[in-house]
Amino acid sequence: MKWRVDRYLAREIVPPFFVAILAFLVFIGLQLVISLSDTVFAHGAGAAELLRLVAFKLPTLFTYAIPAAALLATFLALGRLAADRELLAFQALGYSLRRLTVPFLAFGAVASAVSFSLGEFAVPPAEAAYRQELLALLYRGAAPQVQEAVFFRGLYGETYYVERSEGERLTGILIYDLTGRIYPVEGRFPTVITAQEGRFERGTLELTTGRVLRFAPDGGLTELVRFERLTLEVEEDLRRAVLGGKTAAEMSLRELAERIDLLRRSGLDPRSFVVEYHSKIAVAVAAFVFVLFGAPLGLLLGRRGRAAGAIAGFLLAAAAQGMFVWARTLAQRGVIPPSLGAWIPHLVFGLLGLLLLVTSDRLRLRGLLPFLFLLLVGDFSGAAGPPFSSLRADELIVTDGATALEGRGVRAEFDVYVLEAEALRAREEAEGWSVVAEGALLLTPDGDLRASHLVAQLSPAGELSSVTASGFSGASSFRGPEKEETLLFFGEQGEAQFTSGELVRVEAHGVRFTTCPCFSAAPYIVEASQFELVPEQWLYARSIVVTSFGIPVGWLPFYAARLGEEGFPLFPEVGWTRGDLFLRWAIPWAFGEGLVGAVGITWYPGTGRADPSLRALWENGSLALTPSSFALEFSGGRGDAPWTGALHLTSTTRQADLSGDWQGWKWAATWGWVEREDTRYERAPEITVARTERDWLGGDLSLHLSGGVFREEEVSGWRQALRLSWTGKRGVGPFSVSLPWQASFAHYATGERVTGEIGPSLSWGPFSLSYLGRGVIGRSPFAFDAEPPVNQLSIGFSAQLGGWQERLTWGWDLAAAAPLPLRWSVAGAGFSSDLSFTFPLALARARWSLAVQNGPARLAVTGGTKGDGAWEDTVARASWSDGSISWFAAARLGMAPVALSRMAAGVEWALTPDWFVSGAIEYDFRTGSLVQLEGGIVRSIAGCLRLGLAAHLGGIRLSLEVPAFAQAKVRFSPLDEGLRLGD
Repeated sequence: MKWRVDRYLAREIVPPFFVAILAFLVFIGLQLVISLSDTVFAHGAGAAELLRLVAFKLPTLFTYAIPAAALLATFLALGRLAADRELLAFQALGYSLRRLTVPFLAFGAVASAVSFSLGEFAVPPAEAAYRQELLALLYRGAAPQVQEAVFFRGLYGETYYVERSEGERLTGILIYDLTGRIYPVEGRFPTVITAQEGRFERGTLELTTGRVLRFAPDGGLTELVRFERLTLEVEEDLRRAVLGGKTAAEMSLRELAERIDLLRRSGLDPRSFVVEYHSKIAVAVAAFVFVLFGAPLGLLLGRRGRAAGAIAGFLLAAAAQGMFVWARTLAQRGVIPPSLGAWIPHLVFGLLGLLLLVTSDRLRLRGLLPFLFLLLVGDFSGAAGPPFSSLRADELIVTDGATALEGRGVRAEFDVYVLEAEALRAREEAEGWSVVAEGALLLTPDGDLRASHLVAQLSPAGELSSVTASGFSGASSFRGPEKEETLLFFGEQGEAQFTSGELVRVEAHGVRFTTCPCFSAAPYIVEASQFELVPEQWLYARSIVVTSFGIPVGWLPFYAARLGEEGFPLFPEVGWTRGDLFLRWAIPWAFGEGLVGAVGITWYPGTGRADPSLRALWENGSLALTPSSFALEFSGGRGDAPWTGALHLTSTTRQADLSGDWQGWKWAATWGWVEREDTRYERAPEITVARTERDWLGGDLSLHLSGGVFREEEVSGWRQALRLSWTGKRGVGPFSVSLPWQASFAHYATGERVTGEIGPSLSWGPFSLSYLGRGVIGRSPFAFDAEPPVNQLSIGFSAQLGGWQERLTWGWDLAAAAPLPLRWSVAGAGFSSDLSFTFPLALARARWSLAVQNGPARLAVTGGTKGDGAWEDTVARASWSDGSISWFAAARLGMAPVALSRMAAGVEWALTPDWFVSGAIEYDFRTGSLVQLEGGIVRSIAGCLRLGLAAHLGGIRLSLEVPAFAQAKVRFSPLDEGLRLGD
């Protein structure tokens, strides 16, 4: 009978437990999602990365949700039993209230066992994955494990100090050999060993570039030995003590115990690991303790348990969590023993639960409630102290139990920041500390911020979350299109936001900024009524006035730029082209932080003509619009389903493409329209789907499906096609055998076409034998889709000697009963040639090329003969660059007779660090005309402003630009494509 009652009561607690655990998971998970959202989205990630971070946190969330859910489920189950008079019925049958709590206590024990298993086996790897994912998101790559100012003792009495460690590499090493283990000691002074760098190698510590100092008994220096390399034998435990590894949250209890023992033997303080060790056990035991407290209390609440139970469950869970955080903080700060901090809530609730359980059949609710109220809402608060790792001041006053302080001449260090202030006030608030500073200087890893008045918000752990400043100035670094840039700014009022201690956003009003090295003598300054900066990503300013040497030269309602990319010019451009003046100006705009662009206008005063343009850039695409063209490019997708698209329109060409991948399939939709010499070609549209299966019967099997509507000259109609092919190669003894095949079917408005193709080949050493056969039934009405029958047999020979390669191929057309051309190719040492012969041996075509490079000089020459025996033009291209000067020259020579046909040349020369000149020419000797001629001179001012004058055959252009926000450059390129470098 008792077992049936126990099973019945156990079934009563299970459903509300799962409901409660789901509720707590949603509650805690929402808090986590809200806290991570700004970080994830500010670094360009999406919902998938956010959900992945939350998934890695789920085991930890479960360990915190299980105790609270067990407590709430206990109240809800007992409340229902009391409301339906079932508790009274059990008591009438002789069951005491204490006996009725046994199934609940057993359930609490099972919940604690589950929580312990999660914390021991699931939480450590999940926390490690969470940390790696978060660091990869913040740093966009693998974040190094760096420790600084590590000071510890070795296992044999020696003392080590490491200024910085990154992985296996140590820098700034100082060793005090107190026992003479490393070097004999004379007297009471230790031997001192210093080294610039060190590295752990197989049980040893390799020191480089250092000194050994020995001292006499009276303290005088008696010996100084310099060394380039010194090897010390060290234990693996010492290596682990220096390099660290997992965080405490990522360790199991066994790993924590080993780390605590290692730190104690190495002379390091293991307090935080001891606190984490006991916290893991305490969190696992919490479910049982909560049920021990909640079961007798739920019985005593009687019929009011259903309504009061839910409220009591949430309040008690919150109280326990607050007490746990408070006691843990005290333990980490050294106020109480580290092994006691995690157990204080359990001692309170456990003792109270035992008291309630023992007296549950005698206590009455009226006398119990005042006692519970005083116990639960009594003052358990304690001062954890200011969150500064270091605090120095000329005058300092600490009040309200270390929850408030005031000082003058203050220098406070927290996280990676240093705050210096003439006067400082700090007070602990609900969510951390509020710091108010006058005459402040905030030093950050990327620069500094000065302010007459500054307010900073810090977390209890000293992590910076926001800074509000008045009368401020500062600097921020970013990578520009050409070099590393530093943005200097002054402002009236501003706010900086931080995530995980990292600056993520700056908003300010009444701002002046420049990228010049000195603000007072800056060649240009931008004044903006509103200024927003996302470091390394984005800059936005509203209502800006640009001044150069104190003279206003431009005004824009908006300015926006994606830092590190080619942007939009701050200054207008003027010039002369085709007999008319022109003025070109781009007015930037922004839509949110992800979309920036510019509206451009080119005005010709002489004719009154104005040509507008539009450019837009966002993370996954771009848009360019002019009176004669339209270009749109974009991309998207997630995971294994990326896609890209493009749309290009001109007066003679229209092209639209959309393609992507989906679960191993490649798909594309293409529409095109081209008009040439009154002939129109159109594809409107064509859709293709393809897939390739790797390692299918030892090869690759490919399926290709397509369909579309086409127009080719006067022929138009639809086409649907299917193609199946297989390629693979196998070794059979000394032979290599390949048997590729392809089968295709195409359906047209006028008929069908079936094609079969096979191409077996056999290779043995340098020799090869191959066959290509294609059979066709039907025909295509389109020329681009024509596939004639093929029936050919060929042999080949390949050889390689040193750096030279040679290949000879010849074949026979079985259908035409005629030989195929003999081809001979040779390549090596920058030279290549390809010769083709007809039968009997007669040279049909020849192509050759030579490329030579020696230091900064490069020469490339190409030439050959045509099929009718006539010579092709020989093209020679040369270039040379040594940093300050670079030039190129290219020439086309006709070979029958030999005569110079066309030539192009150009030079770029940095006369001084501030002056640059350039020039280029292209001349056609056949027509005696100058095709292109241009030259320019550029003056760089303080490295942050460039003034340029360029002239060409069509006119001149005067430009003023900021290199940090430079627009795309149009470089000289010969109109004869064969003369272009790199072709």
